[in-house]
Amino acid sequence: MIGLTFGLGVSFITALILLFAASEAVQVLHLPDVLSRTAGVLLLVLLLGYAAWGGLRKEPLRIGSWQFQVPRPLTTGLQVIFAMLDVACAAAVLYALLPPDLGITYHHLLSVYVLAVVAGIVSHVPGGLGVLESVLLLSLPGAPRDALLGAVLAYRAVYYLLPLGLAAVLGVGQELTRRRAPIQRSVRLAIDLVKRASPQVLAALVFVSAAILVFSGATPALPERLTILKEFLPLPVVEVSHMVGSLAGLALMPLAYGLYRRVNAAYYITLWALFIGIVASLAKGLDYEEAAIAALALAALYLGRDRFRRHASLLAIRLSPAWISLVAMAVCGSLWLGVFAYRHVDYSDQLWWQFAMHADAPRFLRSSLLIAIAATAFAVVKLMQPRTPEPQLPDQSALEQVATIVSGSPHCDAALALLGDKGLLMGKGGDGFVMSQVRGNSWIAMGDPVGSEEAREQLAWQFRDLCDQYNGWTIFYQVDAENLALYIDMGLALLKLGEEALVPVEGFSLQGGFKSEVQRVIVSV
Repeated sequence: MIGLTFGLGVSFITALILLFAASEAVQVLHLPDVLSRTAGVLLLVLLLGYAAWGGLRKEPLRIGSWQFQVPRPLTTGLQVIFAMLDVACAAAVLYALLPPDLGITYHHLLSVYVLAVVAGIVSHVPGGLGVLESVLLLSLPGAPRDALLGAVLAYRAVYYLLPLGLAAVLGVGQELTRRRAPIQRSVRLAIDLVKRASPQVLAALVFVSAAILVFSGATPALPERLTILKEFLPLPVVEVSHMVGSLAGLALMPLAYGLYRRVNAAYYITLWALFIGIVASLAKGLDYEEAAIAALALAALYLGRDRFRRHASLLAIRLSPAWISLVAMAVCGSLWLGVFAYRHVDYSDQLWWQFAMHADAPRFLRSSLLIAIAATAFAVVKLMQPRTPEPQLPDQSALEQVATIVSGSPHCDAALALLGDKGLLMGKGGDGFVMSQVRGNSWIAMGDPVGSEEAREQLAWQFRDLCDQYNGWTIFYQVDAENLALYIDMGLALLKLGEEALVPVEGFSLQGGFKSEVQRVIVSV
C-alpha cells in the first residue's frame, strides 16, 4: 500500500512537470519538448485509467492463490494527495537546508527534486544514493557544490536517520511495554546473580578501580583538560584532589579484601572511598574515564549490598599473602609508571615545592610520598596489633550454654561439643558455636557451625578470621552439602575423603564369606 501510494503520487507530479515545467524536464532528461509533453499526457491517461478501472471492477483481482481488492477512485485520489504532500514536505526540507543566497525558487527545486527521485527509482540504487546528488548537481549548475552536497547530506539525515531513530525509540518502547513481565523477570534474575556473585566480583572490580586511581596519580593529565579545569577550579583544589585520589585508590585495595570477606564496615567505607575517588578524578584533571569505572563499581556495589552482613573489625582482618602481593605490585607498578612517564624531568629539591596547573611531575612526587607514608603506617598498625589468645577448652558454664544450642539442632553430631575436648568459638549473639582443635598449622572444625542459618554463616567467617590471624589452615571436616556454597565463597577447596553408608541394624550379621553383600558394603566404606 505504501509503495503503491508513493508511486501514484510521484507519477502524478512527474506528469504535471512534464506538461507544465518542460524546461526542467529537458534539462534533466534531455528530451525534446514535444516528447516530454507526450510522456506527461500518457502518464495522466494511465493514472485516470487506473482510477476508472478501480471504479468499474467489482470483483477482487486474483493472482494464483492471492486476491486483492482493487482500490476505488476515492481511495486512489486520497493516495495521490497524501503522496504529493509527502514529496512536497521532503522537497521543503531540502529547500530549507540550501543556502539562502542561491536564488532558487521552491517551485524550481520541487521539479528538480521529483525528477531526481524518479531517476533514483529507475536506477534501483537504495535510497537513490549518489543518483539524487548527481541530478541536483547537473540541474543546479550555478549552486556551489560544497554547499549543495552539505545540504543534501543534512537532508538525508533529517529525512532518513531522524525518522528511523524516532521509530526505533517508539518500537523499543512498545516492545518493552508488551513484554514487561519477562523483562521484569530477567531484571530480577540479573540482580539476583549480581547479589550472589557480588563479594568475589565486586572485590575484583573495586581492586581494579583502586589500581586505576593509583596509576592515574602517577601519570600526567591531558593539557587541554587542565586548561578547561583552570577556568572552574583554583590550583589548591587540583593539587589536593590529586593526592586525595591516590590515597583513595590505596585505601580501596585493603577494603576490597574486606569486601571479599563480606564485612559490612568495608562495604560502607568503600562506598565513600569510591565517591571520593570519583570527585577527585574529575577535580584533578577531568579524568572522566576512571571516574566512570569507579561509578560502575559504586553502582554494582549498591546492587549487591545485601551480601555484606558480617559484623567484624577491619583491623582484625589479616590480608592474605596473595593480596599483599597484589597491593605491593600495584604500588610498585605506579611508581615505575611515574618514573617512566617523567623520565625527561630533571629531578631536584625544588620540584617538591613547585605548584602549577601543568606541573604533573611534582604532583607525582608528593602523591608517591603520601602513598608510601600511608602504606607504612598501615603496615606498622597491623604489626603492632595484639594477638588473640589461643582458644581454651570450655568450662562448665560454656558447656551448659552449648547444651541449650545443641538441644535445638537437628544434627546429632552437634552433641560432640559436650565432650569438652574441643575448643569452642561462640557466636557474638550466643546463638551458635564452632567446635575445633588445632593440629600443627591446621585449624580443624568438627562439622558445620551449629546454630541458626545466619549464625552459621557469621561463625564460619569468624572462624576463618581466627585462623588467618595465626596463619593457620582453615578446615571444616565432614560438612553437609547444603553449606558447600558458603565454603566455596570463603575461598576454601572441597576435598572428598570418603563415603557414608546406612546399614539396617535389623538382621545385620557379619557371618558369611568375604564376598557376601554386607561384607562388600563394609569394605567399600
